[in-house]
Amino acid sequence: MNAIKIAYLAYDNKKEMTSFLVQIIISKNNKNGLSMKLTLILSLTLCLSFFCFGNELNAQETVVSHEYSRALHYITEKKYNDALEILKKLEVSENQAEQQSHIYYQIALCYSFLNRTDDAIQYAEKSIRKMRSFEKPYLLLFDLYNDSNRFDDSTYVLHNLVEFDRSHYEHYFTLGIMYGKYIKNNYLSRYCFEHIIKISKKKPVPSQYLENSYLYLSSIYFEEEENVKAIDALNMAAKYNPDHNSRFYNVANYYISKNMLHEAVLTIRYFVDNLTEDQKKEGFIYKIYAFLGRMYYLQDKKEAMYYLRLGARDTSFDGTICRALFEELAGNNRRAEEELLKIVEKNDGYISPYYALAKIMDKKGKKAEAHDYYITTSLMLYNSGLTGSAKGSLLKALSIKPAEPKTHELLARLYEAENKYASALYHYKKSDPELKDIDKIIHIAFLYYYIDNHSLAREMVKKGYSVDQNNDRLYFIDGIVLYNQNEYKDSIQQLEKAISISAENPEYYFYLAMSQDKMDLYDETVVSIKRAMELDDKNPDYYNYLGYLYADKNINLEESEKLLNTALRAKPFNGAYLDSMGWLKFRQGDYKNAERYLVRAYRNLRAVGMRDSVVYDHLGDIYEKTGDKRMALRFWKMALSLDKQNEQIRKKIED
Repeated sequence: MNAIKIAYLAYDNKKEMTSFLVQIIISKNNKNGLSMKLTLILSLTLCLSFFCFGNELNAQETVVSHEYSRALHYITEKKYNDALEILKKLEVSENQAEQQSHIYYQIALCYSFLNRTDDAIQYAEKSIRKMRSFEKPYLLLFDLYNDSNRFDDSTYVLHNLVEFDRSHYEHYFTLGIMYGKYIKNNYLSRYCFEHIIKISKKKPVPSQYLENSYLYLSSIYFEEEENVKAIDALNMAAKYNPDHNSRFYNVANYYISKNMLHEAVLTIRYFVDNLTEDQKKEGFIYKIYAFLGRMYYLQDKKEAMYYLRLGARDTSFDGTICRALFEELAGNNRRAEEELLKIVEKNDGYISPYYALAKIMDKKGKKAEAHDYYITTSLMLYNSGLTGSAKGSLLKALSIKPAEPKTHELLARLYEAENKYASALYHYKKSDPELKDIDKIIHIAFLYYYIDNHSLAREMVKKGYSVDQNNDRLYFIDGIVLYNQNEYKDSIQQLEKAISISAENPEYYFYLAMSQDKMDLYDETVVSIKRAMELDDKNPDYYNYLGYLYADKNINLEESEKLLNTALRAKPFNGAYLDSMGWLKFRQGDYKNAERYLVRAYRNLRAVGMRDSVVYDHLGDIYEKTGDKRMALRFWKMALSLDKQNEQIRKKIED
């Protein structure tokens, strides 16, 4: 009995026959030989092909199913033209969307085997438009684009697929590599590998995917100078494969050479934690223990005593320092002081001896000397990236001299670097109690603006006016604060004052243009943004702003495209710029490319943790134009969730 006849017999009793075929195929005792098994596999394939057309078939659908199965049979025999002849007839039949999608896919597959790539792409896209959740046409397109070195297209298509099922770790892994290696987009590469880690929290993911995801993430984090994340990712990779542990030693040496001690400590700690017992006995390890001992000493950690004792066995200068620090911790201050003074005289590049001397002088009641040693220590720690320890040393110095302005200013900078703005503001004010320093006043005003405390920002600006009425930066900060309070007329007034004092600052004109735009002063807006571009022709934000302004007004579209291309050449993965180009394409009636740019905008913004109601609204408009109401509603609802008072979007949904 041939495969097609078996498949037709199966049609009347789908479940039982399919199960029966599977059992025969996997049976180890099948006496009918390989050829019979191949026939049965084909039968099962054809049988399943009937199922894709649904459970209830009318007479016409039965004919379609019969012809479709014949076409599949021709494909298995590599008779692609014969298969196409049948499938092209089925193409014009009235079929359900799912049926039509499968027909289009098989046509695309035949064309791909015949090396008619353009036709294959056309029909694979048709298949997707009929049923967006059907996986096979996406994968076919991915292969076709890759074979043509069209990596931007292949990556875009594969990412479209995972939007419908975000649990496909293998596809996300491929995307991560594609974005990193071919597209050079670290944001989306990182997003994909991080998403695999998230998937692993919900369902099992093979260890090789996790190991390599962490390795790729480690490289991306290093490149982006997110060093703590890079070290943690490398440590996770080492947990899956201990062979990666040797990388820690090289990375630690790099950090030490750059005086990045905080990162070096983290790296060496992981390296030591993963050492074998034999490795812990090798001679070089004592130098590592000495380094950890000194670093833990600076952080006032209890582990310092343990590692200093081990590091003291090192025969180099590092061992000498460890022995002196150990003496201080043991309470032998006189002996420790003698050794530490010799050490700083011989080599003043080590931080821990100064901190030890500060502690000794503090205990001896020599407060002035202790204060100076604490300040020296904190500056060295700050320059080495050990900001937490630097802050601790400054606080100890402040306990000795509570009103020292410079100490407060240094503490303020450290807190600001940690995004602890309340503490930063407190210490900035303490560093200038009477608020006479105009630069400090401006900085404090900007910090208030940054944390959205507009009333205190304006209060500080008014204080600044009493110190210096002709400071352009004061008027500028006042202008941008007023802009964020929706006081556009007053914002324009203050920004124009800033320009009257300093007419060569492009940023002033840019913010002036934004306020004028909000007041519907179109001509003035264009003049201001063009002036900003004259003063700084390298800033892509200015090109994007004017390009989008033209597109939104539906004027000067050719000039708009030139401006937006300039912006995108500078920052090809900027979500706002991609949205602008997408909206321009929409205005030009190029809906296919409009969708592509807007989807890329949406993805790139999501990769950096941003959501934008304008992008979602634009995507909804695109899908409405292309007849995909379901997708249009999806994105309009997303837009409305971020902009709940937008009646225009609400009306689109209700209509």
